[in-house]
Amino acid sequence: MGIGGFIGDFNMKKLSIIFSFFVLLLASFFTTDLTTTQAANLNYTVSPDLPDNQADSKISYFDLNVKPGDTQKLTFHINNTDNSDHKYLISINRASTNVNGVIDYSKHGTKADSSIQADIEKMVPQPKTVSVPANTDKKETFELKVPEKEFKGIVLGGIQIKLLDSPTAKTSDKKGVTINNQYAYVIGLQLQEGSEKFQPHLNLRYVKSKQINYQNYIIANIQNDQPAIINKIKADAKVTKEGSEEPVYKLEKDGLDMAPNSNFDLPVSTDNTPLKSGNYTLHLKLTEKDKTWNFTKDFNISTTKAKQMNKTAVGETNTKNNWPMMAVLAFLILIIAALLTIIIKSKNKK
Repeated sequence: MGIGGFIGDFNMKKLSIIFSFFVLLLASFFTTDLTTTQAANLNYTVSPDLPDNQADSKISYFDLNVKPGDTQKLTFHINNTDNSDHKYLISINRASTNVNGVIDYSKHGTKADSSIQADIEKMVPQPKTVSVPANTDKKETFELKVPEKEFKGIVLGGIQIKLLDSPTAKTSDKKGVTINNQYAYVIGLQLQEGSEKFQPHLNLRYVKSKQINYQNYIIANIQNDQPAIINKIKADAKVTKEGSEEPVYKLEKDGLDMAPNSNFDLPVSTDNTPLKSGNYTLHLKLTEKDKTWNFTKDFNISTTKAKQMNKTAVGETNTKNNWPMMAVLAFLILIIAALLTIIIKSKNKK
């Protein structure tokens, strides 16, 4: 190979490397920074001792037939299979519904829904921490006190057993906030005093704009005011300017579940567009099997709130605020175009 050919190949290789570098750099502007975490090995298990008043002995959680004024002791086991001692937080929590439309047993001491008749957190002890030696199965007992006043339907909660002294998997969000991922087991705790069945009933309590994890949403607070679980709800929502039929934001979601006597915020995404102040209307249709609920509710977004939320939101499409990044992207695109032209001309000379 001649000196000229060697230099040509060398330049081509350098150009290819530089080109690849700029492509990767450009791609980094369009991708989200992802942190992969590996789930910790949970070196413990939990299991309940089902009592005589268990309604269904084939299931692995407490499903109890109780009477007004009953008091009984319930036991479960924490089996620490690790070679080290560990501490665990035990909390008995009222079932709630989270923003994903999933029944959640992980929160203690949150505000109960206004429709609740009997609060399971008032029937059991406060959360506590226990230590379990290495390779030991420890039995834990707590007392359940059923209210004197009769309740209807089901009361639902969960016994959460959370490992406290293990390394937590950490991720960071776009604002630099560290999120600790902790791991826990939950044993369901369901109480009922009779066999009466309740028909599903849903309410729309209020509508407002809200920021969740630095993203702007229009949230519709939905309430299940009955002492029964409601499964597989389908939601169709659209937000329009007041007096208009044209949707500004919309949502279609199915498979939503709700805990008895609970409410949750159904989030309608603003699709990363800045909020605009003004009067709006939410049109919401909820479907469960053969039942349908239709709601229409007006709401307002003030100028002050729109500015405040847009300022703290992450990822909004706003060319006015993003012009520095757009300028950098334009510069990188020009460099890539120039490199491509040089590479093509070099190949043509050959």
